[in-house]
Amino acid sequence: MRRLVLVLAATFCLALCAATAAEADVFGPIELVSAAAGSQAVYEQADHAYEPVVSGDGRYVAFAGSFGGVSGVWRRDLETGVVEQVAAGNATLPSISADGQYVSFTTNERLVPSEDRNQGPDVYRRDMALECTPGSSCEACPEPQGPETPGCPYAVVSAVNGGEEAPEYTFPAPTGELSASEETRFGSLADGRTAMSADGRYVAFVTTTGSNLLGAPTPALQVLLRDMKTHETKLVSEELGSGGPVQLTVEESEATRENSQRYGAVYPGGKLTPTFPPSVEKPWVGASISADGSTVTWMGQNINHQALLMPTEQGTLSHKLTEPLWRRIGEGPSTPTRRVTGGSDPTSPACIASGEQEVLGGRNASPSDPCAGPLGLEPQRGITSSEEGNFVPELSGNGEVVAFVSGARQLASGEIDREPEEIHEDLYVVNMAEGLTRVAATRRLTEKDGLGTTTEGIEKSGTITDYAVSEDGTQIAFTTERTLYPLLGSLTYVTAPAARAGMGELFDIDLADETLTRVTHGFAGAEQPSERPHVESPGSDPYEPRDGALYPSFSQSGNELGFSSNADNLAFGDGNKESDAFLVPRVIFAPQTVRQFVSAPPPPPAIVPHWRLDVTATSKRNGTVVLNVVVPTSGTLSATARTAVRVLARVSSIRARRGREALATRAVASAKTSIKGDGGLQTLTLTLSHAYLSLAAHRGGLAAAATVTFSTAGHAALRVSVPVSFHRTAGARR
Repeated sequence: MRRLVLVLAATFCLALCAATAAEADVFGPIELVSAAAGSQAVYEQADHAYEPVVSGDGRYVAFAGSFGGVSGVWRRDLETGVVEQVAAGNATLPSISADGQYVSFTTNERLVPSEDRNQGPDVYRRDMALECTPGSSCEACPEPQGPETPGCPYAVVSAVNGGEEAPEYTFPAPTGELSASEETRFGSLADGRTAMSADGRYVAFVTTTGSNLLGAPTPALQVLLRDMKTHETKLVSEELGSGGPVQLTVEESEATRENSQRYGAVYPGGKLTPTFPPSVEKPWVGASISADGSTVTWMGQNINHQALLMPTEQGTLSHKLTEPLWRRIGEGPSTPTRRVTGGSDPTSPACIASGEQEVLGGRNASPSDPCAGPLGLEPQRGITSSEEGNFVPELSGNGEVVAFVSGARQLASGEIDREPEEIHEDLYVVNMAEGLTRVAATRRLTEKDGLGTTTEGIEKSGTITDYAVSEDGTQIAFTTERTLYPLLGSLTYVTAPAARAGMGELFDIDLADETLTRVTHGFAGAEQPSERPHVESPGSDPYEPRDGALYPSFSQSGNELGFSSNADNLAFGDGNKESDAFLVPRVIFAPQTVRQFVSAPPPPPAIVPHWRLDVTATSKRNGTVVLNVVVPTSGTLSATARTAVRVLARVSSIRARRGREALATRAVASAKTSIKGDGGLQTLTLTLSHAYLSLAAHRGGLAAAATVTFSTAGHAALRVSVPVSFHRTAGARR
């Protein structure tokens, strides 16, 4: 068995030492993982690498590619630095179990000739814990290296129900037999990254030609599931009502049958039935299974044969209509297939209550219709409109969160009147929890604004090429040339977007924090976009649609994010000028101890009263003044009011009988009382002396200053002066 020993950089500890949940939307340095270094390494760097997938525990990365001219699928141990060949030859589209022990892939190599006798592609699973032994039935295994373990590490996934042998394939055209060239191109395919459950037991795949996988003839373009423990292969894409496979609708081409369009249960992408190996332009094919093995999702066609629609839709929708479909396979064979989103929602309580039989679609769709779905679908178009990007729906670990890309009109965004050329594909996420209507469950994550094929247009409306969902469903990674999100909604940038559109960049959306982070950039700094040698052409995009980042893949914790890219400036030392596999860790900030200072407690309340007087004065209509006095304890309280008054002055002169007036300060009123007990609020009433009583009736009354005195044994006397006014209203009694 071929092994490459790799020396990992110390910075990999950022990715591998993080065992806690993500705590920040910040990513560390980008690491090249499809490369070797050190004296024991056979090859310095892979010739090319693509379709990487990170194991759930973050220890392994599997990818397809070539080392030293040897093609196949490879697995790298990020702790030990060992690279092992999973399968040689024409193998691709790997998925990996959570612990890295199992790797599934698609190949037309006959790895177990005793069980694989057809010439077409099949899906296999490799047990990395097993070695081949001489004389075993696994003749295609490479020579063993290291301890020999009995058993063959390869097992056919796309095997006949109840057995272990690969199926017989038949070309799905109405007439004719497979030619020799066709036999190696049509068969079974598994999607890369998301075809296998976390424990490696269940693998989902699709067929591109007729077969005997279910015993009876099975049409092409079906979704099937293999239980590697029980050897059961069962149909996932069941026909509504019958429970059997969806029959093909074939539109014959005037040229050759190879160009005939075949419509089955699963959308194959493009205009032709997918063949193996997937072309560079159209690599997307297959179905996704959740990490817990409970749920399978696929991009369906012939929707009216698989899921519940409105009564009038059931027989009128075109077989070309595409929608993401979803099924809980873990709940038993009677579990129906559900629509993830679409142009109608017949299960909505409001729709059921309305009694509607028909829902209008396309330009006639209305958001106020109780039976309308989130999207205004064209019957001949459906969800998928682009052939450049991934159209296979992606799932969270429990299957409850679904992500997909759609170019259909969203009713809530007011796009129903926009022309087709004004509609660009955007990323959506849907919550499949019970009780939610399709409108309430569907959220649009990106929204573009701008048209055209120039660089300026791409910045705003570039294709969402690929995407992935973290296991907990809170993160969505996606790749695109788009750098501007003028209608982004509630998401907030963590990092600045690239200065200009170029190669496809990798972004991460954190739904828990409502943030958007650009993950990829040149090693010179976050401001540098992904690049490779190119010729600048003013006003045009120098890159191809799928240049840049692709195939994002999360570890179980979400703290490691793998991807591929043909950019050559992401990691220092990348020199093969081809696509490579990369890994970027999330930065987990260590907990910081914060010193806390606690002030001294406040002093207890005083057990003795404050030694002070508080006095307020109130003038009464009868010419008296009431003093409200708060005293600290028992004692004597008195008050005297003084003011300046006119008095008759006597002088010694020859005119003795004559007098004259003068101003003098006189006490005009006084009061006194004894206080017992604890003091508190007391009342004194000041009444003018008889000699000054008439002055209170004058206009403006008589102003004075009252001095309030409190005395008690053992303390100095307390005195407070307050202004008072004696004013008597005519007719008031004293």
